[in-house]
Amino acid sequence: MSKADPTGADIAEKAPLILKKKALGETANMAVLAIAAGAFIAFGSIGSFVAEASGGGPVLGGLVFSVGLILVMVAGTQLFTGNTMMVLPDLEGRLNTSLVLYGWVTVWLGNLVGSLAIVVLFIAAGGGDALDGAVGQAAVDTASSKAAKGSWAIIASAILANMLVCLAVWMSMATKSVAGRILAIIGPITIFVASGFEHSIANMSILPIGWAMGDGAFSVLDMTHNILLATVGNIIGGILVALVLSGGHGTIERVDE
Repeated sequence: MSKADPTGADIAEKAPLILKKKALGETANMAVLAIAAGAFIAFGSIGSFVAEASGGGPVLGGLVFSVGLILVMVAGTQLFTGNTMMVLPDLEGRLNTSLVLYGWVTVWLGNLVGSLAIVVLFIAAGGGDALDGAVGQAAVDTASSKAAKGSWAIIASAILANMLVCLAVWMSMATKSVAGRILAIIGPITIFVASGFEHSIANMSILPIGWAMGDGAFSVLDMTHNILLATVGNIIGGILVALVLSGGHGTIERVDE
């Protein structure tokens, strides 16, 4: 099997090394890359609003949203949901748990900053007024449906969302080709967005935009509740994908460093 055509086991073998490298970055660099990733995902959120406001429906909205993760992966930034798979190098002894948790918190906060920066710019630019206000209404409708979900529905939905996101990230590790990464990402991300699943980082832009334009459609508490529970579900989903794919290929083994 050539390097251009790796097996699942090949990906499972190199994934812990890639994830370890992400976790060991300098804090300042990690934070900057996390802010960038949050901004990229927010661009995807905005794109999905425009697609739906144009009559494209949820499938086209999901396809457009996938541009956000494509930017994250091709630019080499740090996204919390993909980084939930750092459990692999931790289990193998390549990292310690405190480093993993520190990395998760740093990147989650950086993603939040990047997301909110784009939200503020989008609102200041009058982005919701596009297409005679249809873009803003699409944001309100999407955000309101997310804010109205119950706790267990959010967690279950977030598990499914990050299973798909991590599958996209996992498959993109198979190639250094930009075209290959795009093809690996589009399918799973389109499914997760079209299905209305809960992605904590995407919701850091979707919910604030909908809240700002929704004139009391839901509260800040509703928004916070969703994002925090989606974070829990995303962690579970990411860990499941990492353990199943690595464990299934028999590549999880303890190393001494």
